[in-house]
Amino acid sequence: MQRIINRALKKKLDSRYQETGEMLKELIHYRDMLRREEAGVFTLRSLLQRIRQPKIVIPAVIIILALCSLAVWYFNRSTKIRWAKEQGLQEIARLLEEDNFTDAFRIARQAEKYIPKDPKLIELLPRIERTFSAETTPPGAEVYIRDYKTTEGEWEFLGNTPIENNRIPRAFKRWKISKEGFETVEGTDNIDMLAISGGVSDIKISLKLDKKGSIPSEMVKIVGINYTPTISDLSHLGAVQLETYLLDKYEVTNKQFKVFLDSGGYR
Repeated sequence: MQRIINRALKKKLDSRYQETGEMLKELIHYRDMLRREEAGVFTLRSLLQRIRQPKIVIPAVIIILALCSLAVWYFNRSTKIRWAKEQGLQEIARLLEEDNFTDAFRIARQAEKYIPKDPKLIELLPRIERTFSAETTPPGAEVYIRDYKTTEGEWEFLGNTPIENNRIPRAFKRWKISKEGFETVEGTDNIDMLAISGGVSDIKISLKLDKKGSIPSEMVKIVGINYTPTISDLSHLGAVQLETYLLDKYEVTNKQFKVFLDSGGYR
C-alpha cells in the first residue's frame, strides 16, 4: 500500500499512474493478498514479513549458528580422523622402530581421541605404553616424571598419591616424589631406592617418606628390597633381604678421607 501511495504522489507526472485502471489493478492485487493471508495462504512477501518478527528471527539465527558450528566441528573432526588414520598411525610405527616411545606415546594419545577403536591403534598401544601406580606414606605426595636422558628439562606432573594405573610411555624415566615437610626422593626405573617393581613393564611404587632433615644433605636413602642374585656364583644364596641404608651422592675426596683418618674413623 505504501508503494502504491508513493507512486501516486511522484513529482514527475510521467512517474505516476497514467490510468486509473493501472492503479486499480495493483489495489485489487493488494486486496487479494490480504485475503489470502487471512485465509492462511502465505505468499513470499507475507512469509518475509513474518520471518522478520523477533520471535522468529532470534530462534532462526540461533539455529543457523548452531548448524554452522556443527558443520565446522564435523569438518574439523573428519580432518583429524583422516590425519590419525593416514598419518598418525604411520608416524607411531616409525617412532617405534627408532625406540622413541615418548613421542610415539604422545601421538598415540592424540590419535586415540579420534579413532579409539581402530584395530591398528589397539594393536600398537601395548608396545607404546605401560601403567603406573604409586602409593606413599603419608599419602598426598606429588609425583613427577621426565625422560631418562633429560637431566635439566622440566618435570611432568602425574598427580598426587595414591595413583592408580596412570598411562605413561613404555620407556625408562626419571622420577621425583615430593611432599612438603618430607625429603624429596628422586630416581629412575631401575633404582631400588624407589622400591619400584615392574621395570619397563607396568610400574608400582610403594614408598615411605622420611621427615625433612632426617637424611644428611649429601646422602640418599636406598630402600631395602627382597633380591635374588642373578650372578651364577651367588645364585645358590637364593632370595636375600637387603637392608635399607644411606649412600653418599658423590665420591669421597682425598681431603674428606684425610679428615676421616685424622678423626680416628677406622678405630
